[in-house]
Amino acid sequence: NNFVNYHHRDGLPESLPDDNIKTICETKNGNIWLGHPEGGLSIIRAADIAGTIAGTPRFSHISSAYANIGTELCSREVSKIFQDRFDNIWIGYLNGGIDLIGHGHRLFNIVGKYGGDSGLKDAIYSAVPLHDNQQRLWLGSTGRLMLYHQGNVLETHDITGTGKIHCIYETGDGKLLVGHEKGLTEYD
Repeated sequence: NNFVNYHHRDGLPESLPDDNIKTICETKNGNIWLGHPEGGLSIIRAADIAGTIAGTPRFSHISSAYANIGTELCSREVSKIFQDRFDNIWIGYLNGGIDLIGHGHRLFNIVGKYGGDSGLKDAIYSAVPLHDNQQRLWLGSTGRLMLYHQGNVLETHDITGTGKIHCIYETGDGKLLVGHEKGLTEYD
């Protein structure tokens, strides 16, 4: 067993954009997405990083102004990445807002970008899709749960004394377990 570290290297654009990584998500097609709180997104195929001992794997980067997708991401301050069961990729940001990157023929096809106008002004620290066909999301910020659907916040629930909500889990009977800085909260 070996530990291999990857770092930002000046003059090497395919290295990490910065060394701080906030979130990791492996998508169904084998890509590994890394979210940086100051450097946007990095993407690498799992096969390219596995077993790399010598040399540096080639990371692709996406920041707030990524020309290949013809639009901008909400921010460079990525806090959460996950893929839903419909193969869409959701990206939450420390300064508020989310991006929805829809599955399709192109690697990037942003079909939704939601910020302050949709009620998402808080930093997004956690997200979980509901187990239905409506693509609704529960989002967690500092002391607040939000139910989000089609560009709008449908419900907001303040949970006092929790601090940052780090994770949300939906149980088989539809209850939410919310992990945060001060423990665990159950919501039904």
